[in-house]
Amino acid sequence: MKNETFALEIERFFGHFVNELKLTNKSKYTIISYNTTIKSFIAFIMQYEKSISFENLKKIDIMNFLEYKNQMLEKHSELEMSSKKLYITHLKTFFTFINENLDIDIKLSTIFKINIKLQKRTPKGVEKDDVKILEKYLANLNFNSFINIRSSMILKILLYTGARRGELEVLQTKNFIEDEELYIIHTIGKGDKERTLYIPKVYIQKELLYYINNGINYIASTKSGKV
Repeated sequence: MKNETFALEIERFFGHFVNELKLTNKSKYTIISYNTTIKSFIAFIMQYEKSISFENLKKIDIMNFLEYKNQMLEKHSELEMSSKKLYITHLKTFFTFINENLDIDIKLSTIFKINIKLQKRTPKGVEKDDVKILEKYLANLNFNSFINIRSSMILKILLYTGARRGELEVLQTKNFIEDEELYIIHTIGKGDKERTLYIPKVYIQKELLYYINNGINYIASTKSGKV
């Protein structure tokens, strides 16, 4: 196979990358999510018709990887835009790590210049009029108490990401990963399966900073610190 050497190099670097994730206290769910993406990328390059290396990696190769993921989906359904965003984020972060440990310069700014716009989520099971009422309430909510800040945080996450109650109960500030204009949130859903949620940073940035600055780890914490 023409890309076997490159695949082995990716595997080697990923082992070091996982060590860094562990040393920087990334959650096991984040590590599992990266592992899924990188294993898929390795499978892609092993069957890729182009001979690929760190020196000749191009933007089109990343686009072809996304198309490969499309084809691997059951029933050939379209890969969700949020999933594409996550794969690109994972690969960009991973290749940034590789770039820091190579003597060559991988042109990351060019390779990963892929702008995927996520549409604002329409909450399932919530009438449009009710959404407007909630958004009006949130827009006028005074941030003069922790209870109000927590209410704003919880309602926005439920409304704009579709998070479930069980996911919200264990959600911590460390589960929020910044990616340009978004927060990527890794949660564990039904059947102990990982889910990835997205929310624009502008929606909850003030609330999240309050949690972090005041040492509040769990999003659903009470004033006394209980969940």
